[in-house]
Amino acid sequence: MEKLITLYLTPGGDREVNLPAVTRKKIVSEVKEKGNYHPDIFATAMEQTYQLMKTSSYPQFYKQAAAAATSAGRPIGERRITAPAASGAAQ
Repeated sequence: MEKLITLYLTPGGDREVNLPAVTRKKIVSEVKEKGNYHPDIFATAMEQTYQLMKTSSYPQFYKQAAAAATSAGRPIGERRITAPAASGAAQ
């Protein structure tokens, strides 16, 4: 878990995830201060990341990919975005 925090949640980390500071601090606190390693501590971060991708990252990517494909004579189909699985769902 320490490696995960260092890699993804530490500001400036090699693979830092774009999260609000309050979310980042809450996850780190849950792990380091409370010893909570339950996957649900990432639920808010997962939802925030999904929303960022849905409203910013993916539309920008799609626009660039569509423009490149169209200019190459290969228009792409309609974009689709699906919601992540609910936290705690049976597998």
